[in-house]
Formats: sequence, C-alpha cells, structure tokens
Amino acid sequence: MAGGGLEGEQSIPSESGPDNVTPSPAGLAESVLDAVAGWLAPKRERRVVRVPELRGMLVSETFLPALQAGVKLEVVRATAHPAPVDGVVVAQDPLPGTRAKRNSHVCLVVRHPDDWAYVGPP
Repeated sequence: MAGGGLEGEQSIPSESGPDNVTPSPAGLAESVLDAVAGWLAPKRERRVVRVPELRGMLVSETFLPALQAGVKLEVVRATAHPAPVDGVVVAQDPLPGTRAKRNSHVCLVVRHPDDWAYVGPP
C-alpha cells in the first residue's frame, strides 16, 4: 500500500463534537488580536477630522456639530457685550473642510445682534 494508510479508513467522530472545539493558544491569541484591532480601528482612522461649517449659525447651535466632528470650540466676541446673549458666528479659523487633528480648537468670531460696530460678513 502506498501512502502508509489503510484504504477505507474512516475517522471516528470525537465525543466533544464540533460545538465544543477548544481553540489552540495561537488561535485564541489571533482572535483576541482581531477583536482588539476592530475595537481600535475606528479611533485610529479618526485621528484627523474635517472642520465643520459653523459660520452663520448661532453659538448655541454650533456645539453639536463640533462635538460630532471631534473638535473643540473657542468663542471670541467681535466686541465686548454687557450681557451673555447668543450671537452669530461670522468667521472661523480653521476654515470649513480643513483637515485638523482630533480635539483641536476651532476659533469662532461672534457678532451679537445689536453689535453694529463690527464691519464684516453677516
């Protein structure tokens, strides 16, 4: 007989069955690494984010888009205002669509409704 085996030899099914298969240590380590890589992958891909368009919005409306984009806001008033009123964003730095590091700051220049001394885009 060539091949060293018996013809017609059949394997005997184990008592544990296919449902109770214990993975080898190497297979277990590989599955754990795959799970960790899948968990870390979204964070690794999002180290760089796009700055959202915030101009023309009220300051109170800018917090959610900034949070979703992964940037922090820094609000600067065009002129001093005696009351904490909600103003309109007239400029931002960096500009919308710019790629920035996650958690970087976006500076918003705010014009208040009764602040007519500011000359610039509405």
